[in-house]
Amino acid sequence: MSEKEIKKRVSEYIKRLKSDNLEEKREAAWELQNLEMKAKDAIPTLVEAIKDEDWAVRSMSVLALGKLKYDKVNSDLIHILLNDESEEVRSSAVEALVRIRLSNINSLLVQAIKDKHKLVREQVVWGLGVIGEEAKEAIPEIIELLKMPDEGLIHSIAAWALVELGASEAIEPLTETMLMTESDLIRFRLALSLAYLEESEGEGLKELRKMKDHGRLSPLEESQFEDFLSFRCYK
Repeated sequence: MSEKEIKKRVSEYIKRLKSDNLEEKREAAWELQNLEMKAKDAIPTLVEAIKDEDWAVRSMSVLALGKLKYDKVNSDLIHILLNDESEEVRSSAVEALVRIRLSNINSLLVQAIKDKHKLVREQVVWGLGVIGEEAKEAIPEIIELLKMPDEGLIHSIAAWALVELGASEAIEPLTETMLMTESDLIRFRLALSLAYLEESEGEGLKELRKMKDHGRLSPLEESQFEDFLSFRCYK
């Protein structure tokens, strides 16, 4: 698509985002966030749209500004993260702020990790994993999430994030959570993360070998396991 065509599309989406038709507004916000850095001309309209009455319009507009790395709305995004009534919008604010790399993002995410809704907590942990070792202060809070029952996906995301943060202190709680997990999918992800954190052949690798021997790994999981063995030069 040529630059001229992109500008034409963005101009059309801006008009739709200002429309009184809800479906048009939602579609426009969706398309603009998909265009990422190509949607710069829409910034003023997107700034207004993050205050829209409709949660979907707010959510997509927040994501669009994050993908544009537009940091002049940081205070608005922080307010949205901490106060918006929609968990989808709060979740989008997490992603936007992580993309923008707000200066105090770590402490803000540590605060938001206690959000009442699991969707937001999952996104916060994802964000901390993306930030990596610079967010080591959040390790205790992420470990606490492993102790929450029936959290499923968040246990998996937390395990990945702890590897990204280099959290060797998480080995014991990861092991405990892994052994209590009934889902093969989550158990594999916990075991793989544990294996990456362990310096030698520990409980994570033992569990992975056991799952493979009993045919409990999907083809993709077997491939990921092989990648780990190559990474650690195990046989």
